[in-house]
Amino acid sequence: MTAAADQIAIGDIDGNSQGDLIGVWESGTWIKSSAIGQWSLLTRYSPASSLAAGDLHGNSRDDILGSWSSGVWSWSSFVEDWNLVTSYPAQLLTTSRYNHGTGDALAGVWDSGLWLWEGDEWNLLTEIRPSAIALGDLTGDGRAEVIGSWSSGVWYWNSSDEQWTRITHHPSSLLTAGDLTGNGRDEVAGVWDSGIWFYRLPEVLWEHVTEAVPTAVTSGRISSDLADQGQAYEALFISDEIISAP
Repeated sequence: MTAAADQIAIGDIDGNSQGDLIGVWESGTWIKSSAIGQWSLLTRYSPASSLAAGDLHGNSRDDILGSWSSGVWSWSSFVEDWNLVTSYPAQLLTTSRYNHGTGDALAGVWDSGLWLWEGDEWNLLTEIRPSAIALGDLTGDGRAEVIGSWSSGVWYWNSSDEQWTRITHHPSSLLTAGDLTGNGRDEVAGVWDSGIWFYRLPEVLWEHVTEAVPTAVTSGRISSDLADQGQAYEALFISDEIISAP
């Protein structure tokens, strides 16, 4: 059976400096190890409503985060087990390696609004819930900006001055962020009916990269050697073309 994933994420789960793919299908949540190149099942529990991967504990290994009706859970390769993060289910989850505290930054959307975990504390950014979110260092200051899509368009929250800036009036169905061009700053990748577009600073430039309209999108590091080879530091993954059901 081949099908596009409902949710995808990428993270260095086993600590070998290469990205491992995580995907959600009707059959459960699966991980494709970069070391052996094979899919293995993490859980057959009902498909996660949101998925992310990030180093939440500062141990140089990414954890897998998923949201179910029972709450948000994390999976660590150290213990090879799931741990409850919060009993409140999240509508959306995303992470970024940029953080001024311990571990990666984490943002999530709950009934109460959009929250950011950075510096070992939660901060409510807005009570108005976005339909898509991402985290990335757009300004080059080493801290994550929060990107969100609302009916009024796509906005980002500057982590330095804590102000919101609109980058387009057109809402995006999906968002991710990463250093997709190898320029040392994260770009925003968004999905619209016309396909996928990149947005980057300081040029304040939108670039149309493909007409594909995927069901899920994420970005992440494939290998630590990519930057040394002069290639893009991170790669963009879209569910329909990059990965298929295990």
